[in-house]
Amino acid sequence: MLAIFAGVNWIELAFAPEAGAQEFGISGFQVFPIISALLLLQVAAILVSFLTPEIVGRAIAGLLGLIMLVHGVYVAIGVESGTQAAIGAKVTEITGVAGFAGQEGFVAFSGNTYLWVGYLLAIILNVAVLFVRALSRGPELEPRKPKESFVDEQDLWEAQN
Repeated sequence: MLAIFAGVNWIELAFAPEAGAQEFGISGFQVFPIISALLLLQVAAILVSFLTPEIVGRAIAGLLGLIMLVHGVYVAIGVESGTQAAIGAKVTEITGVAGFAGQEGFVAFSGNTYLWVGYLLAIILNVAVLFVRALSRGPELEPRKPKESFVDEQDLWEAQN
């Protein structure tokens, strides 16, 4: 879900006719480039958890849960400034005019799709799953009982005679 909501357009833009009248969108990957690194880190953590003891998998899940929690707070606080920076970079890339003046003169329409809210909800779900994994214990394994050898009492008595 994180990859889906990060890949959709968070902002829809349309340029004025003087700037080519093209339409484009800004995705979550452009607003917060660290998203792709965090997704790869989670895939690596899942693979490592299959190859290591349970306690290591739980520790990795707890650490990754904290990282994603901090990232979620960062997204919630910085979504507006991040989208403005991404819009500015895209306008500069297309028009060659940097700064807010470039956005004023060339952007005819800017619409927020609010799909970043879905990304925040996916982070909350992800953090919950990671913390449940970190705090849960696996099935308790009962220790093996030593094999009891069956000794025939009569054979033991006869062996001493």
